[in-house]
Amino acid sequence: MAEAYFFDSGVLTLEETSSATNFAPIGLQDVTVTPAFEHEELFTADSTFREDVKRHTHSVNVEISYSKLPLEFAQQWLGGSGGTTATASQDDESVALFNATLVSTSADGSVERTLEVTEIHFAEFEVLNGSQGEYEEYSLSGNGRTVGQLEDTSGA
Repeated sequence: MAEAYFFDSGVLTLEETSSATNFAPIGLQDVTVTPAFEHEELFTADSTFREDVKRHTHSVNVEISYSKLPLEFAQQWLGGSGGTTATASQDDESVALFNATLVSTSADGSVERTLEVTEIHFAEFEVLNGSQGEYEEYSLSGNGRTVGQLEDTSGA
């Protein structure tokens, strides 16, 4: 049965994969998780109808908007992989990877949905986004490797 979820009751946690350091965006505004595959269609000369379709090249698009985030999260991203933190840009090709877990409870409390996305990389990271007379708001956009979990964990 389909359940309604009230977004404000969800909890998002980001974990750097090599150090198992957890970060939680505060003032979460929006989260969008979109798994995708490239699809290849096969057509032949003897028919106008598609004969077959296969999928390949999987990725998971992750977009997060928030108003506060621990400074250490940005430092982890600057440091690259291996659990290294940095307070400035690094001349290094390593990429920090993060796992994201979003736990949401249905509006009637009967279902706890857990969604995990593995090995997300963020190509860019907003460290300042403000306007006069307003609170700063930030957004992250990255690509994950897989949907590691999408299930009802209320009985777990």
